[in-house]
Amino acid sequence: MMTDFGSDIRVVHLIQAVCHMYNDNYNHWSLNIQFKDNATNTTVAGSLRCHMTVDAETGDTIYGIVANAYAITNNCVLTVDFPPTSSNLPVGYISQVIRHNNLHRFEYSSEGSGCRHWIYLAIQHLEAAGYIAAGSAEQLWPYLHSFWHSAADNMGVMQPRSRPSKLIYGLSQ
Repeated sequence: MMTDFGSDIRVVHLIQAVCHMYNDNYNHWSLNIQFKDNATNTTVAGSLRCHMTVDAETGDTIYGIVANAYAITNNCVLTVDFPPTSSNLPVGYISQVIRHNNLHRFEYSSEGSGCRHWIYLAIQHLEAAGYIAAGSAEQLWPYLHSFWHSAADNMGVMQPRSRPSKLIYGLSQ
């Protein structure tokens, strides 16, 4: 697992807040960066998944980056998409925003909503840097107040479904 991609010159295709089903009452959120090899390519070459996890033995919060050969995992319930404001945004600039704002050193609290807070801050900082549209954090905010799962619609197609979360930023709802 890599720890930094600040010098990555590949081009951002799409930035996503990704909601993963963790268990029946909890989701895990991560940042997915789809990239192309260069600005003239039309196909996505892969993705980087950035997220905070907890070391089961020590309880320490760990920043993780996973490189993938695919655009988006099929192990997610919901994605909130944020197109880059530039068609030539280097992938490394996303890492620089994360590091300059110390999001790679983020510490989870014991209240249980750390990944929601982390993804919100990441999107907020990417918006402030001008790499995604103004209003992006505001767009993400309502999604963070729900627990997401998949359910089949009347045609049998799996669709994201939500119910209010009982825990947001350590506060019972």
